[in-house]
Amino acid sequence: MSRSRPKKSIWWLGIIIIVIIIVHFLGWLSKPEDIISHSLGAVVVDVAKVPQTISSWWQTWQQRQNCQEELQHAKDKINEANLSMLSYANLAEENQKLRNLLNFQQVSGLKLVTANIIYRGRVGGLLAPDQTFIIDKGSRQGLALDNIVVDEQGAVVGKIGQLKADSAEVWLTTNKNCRLAVTVEGSAETIGVTQGDLGLTIRVDLIPLQLNLYPGQKIISSGLEPTVPTNLVVGKISQIIKADNALWQSAVVEPAVNFSQLNFVSVIIL
Repeated sequence: MSRSRPKKSIWWLGIIIIVIIIVHFLGWLSKPEDIISHSLGAVVVDVAKVPQTISSWWQTWQQRQNCQEELQHAKDKINEANLSMLSYANLAEENQKLRNLLNFQQVSGLKLVTANIIYRGRVGGLLAPDQTFIIDKGSRQGLALDNIVVDEQGAVVGKIGQLKADSAEVWLTTNKNCRLAVTVEGSAETIGVTQGDLGLTIRVDLIPLQLNLYPGQKIISSGLEPTVPTNLVVGKISQIIKADNALWQSAVVEPAVNFSQLNFVSVIIL
């Protein structure tokens, strides 16, 4: 029995092969063959497209990386150009300030010692406005207490409040310790003494009521003090304060100088 089974299997296999050959030649298997061929062809085509798809994705990724690198390079160049322009603008501004200072010195005929601001101090904590500067010149360079300090235009910044050999503390005009005898532009008579108000503005109190003052008037140094020349601009009146039945009036003065924009100052030596 065991030997007859393989023979029968071979016999049936041979019959099936012969039948398939006959059916093939008769054309009865054309449609199934087409279906199988089409399916296998699609699979082969899809498999063939895989390397192309990977290559295309890789090229796209490389192009995107190159674009990002070029964009970053362009941004870096723009930033460098902006920094160069800013540096040039700062140099041009500093140069103009030095020209203004030279012009002020020539016109006024005053002796000036120019100093750099090396520290900006605050009175009243970190949130308080700047009220003092430390400069890199001192008594060794000829400075003295109460010397007036000006910007490149000759406007009053403040006065020397403390002094060391090679440095000095400048009390700004908004500092309560900085006091200057002043008058209004066009007058030679001292109208009062300035005093800093909360580090923001300047006040002039005890001004005679009969004086006709108004906002916008320039307040200048009167020269009453031996260390302060006349006609230095301190600021402009922003407000007049008059109390009922009072014999005096007060003026609120906006400083002529923007202290935050100063990098150097000049000390007037008389």
